[in-house]
Amino acid sequence: MTPVPPFPVPLLAVGAFALLAAGCAGPRVDGQWSDPAFASRSLRDQTVLVTCRGPDGTLARLCEDRLAAALREAGAKPVLAPTPIDPSGGNEAAARAARAAGASAAVAASVAVAAVTQAGFGPTIGFGLGGGFGGGGIGFGGVGISVPIGGVRPQASYGASTAVVDAASGREMWSVRTTSPTSEDAAVQVAGLARLSVGAMRQAGLFEPGR
Repeated sequence: MTPVPPFPVPLLAVGAFALLAAGCAGPRVDGQWSDPAFASRSLRDQTVLVTCRGPDGTLARLCEDRLAAALREAGAKPVLAPTPIDPSGGNEAAARAARAAGASAAVAASVAVAAVTQAGFGPTIGFGLGGGFGGGGIGFGGVGISVPIGGVRPQASYGASTAVVDAASGREMWSVRTTSPTSEDAAVQVAGLARLSVGAMRQAGLFEPGR
């Protein structure tokens, strides 16, 4: 009997698994920084002003809502900025708004598109970094997506730069940069980035009691 060539299931399975893994990957921390002068500072039970800059008002407010929820769960007392804060004012603008709100610190985030692909295929279009709040200039630029590329709905990867700013001095206490995997759902990505950023704060000890 002539042997039947094996069907290349393993190769197809590997490819399918790779696509599934890429779709299930979560947001990641790209890097973080802290000022040793604030090593003993804790945000637990402290009033904290929350403000986000985004590619549009909807994503900015969604970012603020998710950051506030995560900060509340971590033990802080978040309040939202009543009006958007001009990022050109830097950390001092965030600190001034925090003082006006009776907060001891501000958690200021900048969210924007990091890269775009055509439904996961073809070359990736990357965007440079710049602007935003704190983070030594690692905030993402304000780039939005509104028109499909070549008739194919684009998928985007969003990134965030989040800084914790001391209200009294205007100095940056801690910052983190995070990136989400490519997806069509911007709202889910922004929510994930907010939760991850606060999770990084917790791991850095910013909510330890008695500090």
